[in-house]
Amino acid sequence: MNELDFRKGVVDAFSEVVGCGVKLLALSHATDDIALYQHDLAYARAVADKYHTVVYGEEDLIQTYLFANSGRYVALIAANDDVLKAYFQLKQMAKLCQHNESQMITIAYEYGHLLSYSDAAIRRLIETNRAKVMALIDQ
Repeated sequence: MNELDFRKGVVDAFSEVVGCGVKLLALSHATDDIALYQHDLAYARAVADKYHTVVYGEEDLIQTYLFANSGRYVALIAANDDVLKAYFQLKQMAKLCQHNESQMITIAYEYGHLLSYSDAAIRRLIETNRAKVMALIDQ
């Protein structure tokens, strides 16, 4: 299987779980490669009607303690417009609170809940990535 077919499979699977109500929000693989991003976005849009999802091309991914991949390109695959609105509100809060540890932890939990992660998974991701993200913020 080539990389583009693999990426289609990821987008298709995440679109299905969002469309079935298992997740509120899912992301394509984060990338710095604009061609891969455009491929993922086009495919997510192509299957959006099939799975009843809303797709948005995010070119500056939110910075939280969950992942050290801020600023990368992803297709956001959402259950509805309200989920996208919640994501963008969190993104704005994260930009304003980058140096406030307790706020960044709260934002990470809220973002994790949008991604339908358990509290235990969110805690684990914060423990794994907090220091990496803080170093990126301080650059």
